[in-house]
Amino acid sequence: MQRLLLLAASTVLSTVAIAQSPLTTLFAQNNSGSVGGAVYFDLTTTPAITITSIGVNLISAASTPGSIEVWTVPVTRLGNQTNQALWTMVGTGTVIAAGAGLPSTVTLSGTIPLPAATTFGVAFRAIGVALAYTNGTGANQNYSTAELALAAGEATNVPFTAPLFTPRVVNCSISYILSGGGTFAQRVPYGTGVAQFASGYENFATSASFDLNGANFEYSERAAGGWDIGVGPGPVSAAGAAPYALTDDSEVTQALSSGFAASLNVCSNGFFSVNGSNGTGFTPSVATMLGAANEAWWVWHDFNPASAGSGQVKYQFLGGEDVFTFDGVHSFGTTVPNTFQVRFSGTTPNRRVRCCFVQMSGVGNAVLVAYSPAGASLDPGNTDISAAGPVTLAAADSPALAVTSSARPLIGTSVTLDTTNIRAGTLAGVTLMSGIQNLAGLDLGFLGATGNRFYLGSIDLTLPMTIAGSSGSTPAVAIPNLNSLLGGAIYWQSVTVTPGANPLSVLTSNGLCLILGNL
Repeated sequence: MQRLLLLAASTVLSTVAIAQSPLTTLFAQNNSGSVGGAVYFDLTTTPAITITSIGVNLISAASTPGSIEVWTVPVTRLGNQTNQALWTMVGTGTVIAAGAGLPSTVTLSGTIPLPAATTFGVAFRAIGVALAYTNGTGANQNYSTAELALAAGEATNVPFTAPLFTPRVVNCSISYILSGGGTFAQRVPYGTGVAQFASGYENFATSASFDLNGANFEYSERAAGGWDIGVGPGPVSAAGAAPYALTDDSEVTQALSSGFAASLNVCSNGFFSVNGSNGTGFTPSVATMLGAANEAWWVWHDFNPASAGSGQVKYQFLGGEDVFTFDGVHSFGTTVPNTFQVRFSGTTPNRRVRCCFVQMSGVGNAVLVAYSPAGASLDPGNTDISAAGPVTLAAADSPALAVTSSARPLIGTSVTLDTTNIRAGTLAGVTLMSGIQNLAGLDLGFLGATGNRFYLGSIDLTLPMTIAGSSGSTPAVAIPNLNSLLGGAIYWQSVTVTPGANPLSVLTSNGLCLILGNL
């Protein structure tokens, strides 16, 4: 049956781009190299490709001119980063810095062909500019499309010369086209399902961009778990509060009187960790915050209460609240004060945390305002707290429903449609097929499933889903061995019946475009 229906659907197949270009890592730097430095990574091809353009992240001031050299070694770069004799420059191009965090386009002097099924070590060498990159965490070091995979990586301040700084993730976008004949079969996801996030943050990349001065907001714990974030009361007086003898990058353990928790570890760099330490790091890092071992509230910045003339971090129990005040504490390397207050009260499941920003310095390094539960958390993305209005954090992370195929859709083969991240309590699920794509998706809020989108233009086939735990699969779908299907596309989406997920009790996945091929 699936074979016959797939043949019928071929009459509405559409032609789409053959490559998933570009492959993009990230442009969220928290580190950078020197002018003239290099960054190293591996590229692995599936079909043969030709690189046509590159975007890189440069820490150099916007409008700074320079150039980028592309070097390769015909094996993995691991163990070869400092052996320049093995490397060959395969491309170069001019670049004008767009500013940190933005892609700076490298205008290559020629394209760079890479053969199929090969791993290459790659180095980007900066001339006259400096590369920005991200510290590797393990979870952020691998990126891929159907045709190309990237594994990061290291950096050096002098190309091909120790010491290596590792792990480092190249910030780049690599655009390419397919080389050679035939049609490459692809699985191309588009759109996304709805995830739930237990953490939330606003990351101010520079202290000068901090826009919460004068803001007062409150985290209110829900009886069912999770937190609601809304407007809260302002600060209370710190008169009579006892100062800690905190030094630079230090912490103190404070027993709590409110019943909020047994204790908080209070770090001089502005974070408050429940019943244990999350370290004393001075460089705000979203990845570190999301991976913190202990539940914490963060106003993470490089403060230095040991600076000459600095104010102090103070504590008092007042009106049923454990009150912590950074009272005129200097930003590191400056004599500019910061004053804010964080107050803890209540007992589970009715705890409250109140954050009051009197005046932040606007100098020094980044500021990360955040909440994270204990253990590894999903990244919800940056939230503009001052513009977002009320924010709801879930009791636990729940990744978005996601569908893909068991294999690339080669003509003459069969695939199943596999769905992951199915939530506990789901009663049933189906995977739908269409010959028409709805790339933007139809928001199902009018039916009671706000945020869930329908990414198909029609429903031409409905396949039942067999669910086991958090995964589900359809019966096998046979793809006819017909050259007339090459380059055509069929679109899929999964839907589950999940009571409590929303008023409609329905969750939708991303859309999936299967491009039929013979390679």
